[in-house]
Amino acid sequence: MWSKSKYHCSLLGSSGLRVRYSWTADRGTPCIKVKYFVNGNTKWSAEACRKSGTLEVPWGNVAAHKEIQIKGFSTLKWR
Repeated sequence: MWSKSKYHCSLLGSSGLRVRYSWTADRGTPCIKVKYFVNGNTKWSAEACRKSGTLEVPWGNVAAHKEIQIKGFSTLKWR
């Protein structure tokens, strides 16, 4: 089962903008999916299952909150 977490601030995008998501798990090895946009349509990345990582994804000309999906028990910090 996937849980969602939304960042507290929204981003105002621009054409060609790419956004970076980073995470570190204090314990456990979570699987992470991150939200991004293609031609204004919401997409989710393929899952990345590791203790820490960074994903850079297209954002484009969209105003929205960064959001991740998390699967697996973990204490997680992300930005």
